Amino acid sequence: MNRVSMKHLPLYIIFAVALMLAGCKNKTCIENRSDFAKYYSQYRLSGNFVLYDLKKDKYTYYNQPQAQQAYPPGATFKLFLSLVGFETGNIKTEGNEGLDQIKTTWNHEHITKDPFQNSTVHYYDLLTEKIGKQDIKTWMDKVPYGNADTTGGIPGFWQTGGLKITADEQLAFLQKLYEHKLPFSEVNMDRVKGMMAMQDTLGYSIKGKVGWAEQDNQDIGWFVGYVETKDDTYFFVNCIQSSDPGNPYFESARMDIVYKILQNMKVLPNQL
Repeated sequence: MNRVSMKHLPLYIIFAVALMLAGCKNKTCIENRSDFAKYYSQYRLSGNFVLYDLKKDKYTYYNQPQAQQAYPPGATFKLFLSLVGFETGNIKTEGNEGLDQIKTTWNHEHITKDPFQNSTVHYYDLLTEKIGKQDIKTWMDKVPYGNADTTGGIPGFWQTGGLKITADEQLAFLQKLYEHKLPFSEVNMDRVKGMMAMQDTLGYSIKGKVGWAEQDNQDIGWFVGYVETKDDTYFFVNCIQSSDPGNPYFESARMDIVYKILQNMKVLPNQL
């Protein structure tokens, strides 16, 4: 806006414009983007999204009220379980033995309806039994992680049972992991961050984890993680819901929606 147009404006409008231009330099900024609804409707989904820009101390939300609603974490809970597994010595690290075992299960996310599950799924079931639900709850209380509820059996408590977490809590957990502010050793936090690596180019890197859970006859999908660019870090959480068990877009939409939003916001290039 040039000087000529500014001088003819009422003072209260000039003051409002000045505040807008000042942005959020002295406080955390929150922006709500209702236009992101198009990314969910095209896949016939509901959901919420939150992005935190570390450098600008700015949150960008789609459907912010829902970001405070809690859902089962599904396989995103493997981030937490891996940290506890390393920290307690239940995941062996000699010769990358533990890392190799985890990699075989890392992307097996769908809750199978077949009673004869793929045997690789049992790795985290066995890990949970080794650690013990009471010790896992103690660690969840210490972090804290969601509502720290372990009711519902193994692995049921993080897929369909009592454990619930909000998008905002997922984001806080990711930021603490990134900044080494969780009650685990830096070595073990770096191990888990390394396991999250999805894409690494000259301009940016993406670390993330997807998950699939069920609640109230709905499929719940997650994609959580962060993007590192040359001069900033962006943490993101996408949580989608569908009441249609035959929705063909559900699995891929967890990640596709995030990439479309990050491209819209110029965090990622249009061509990945």
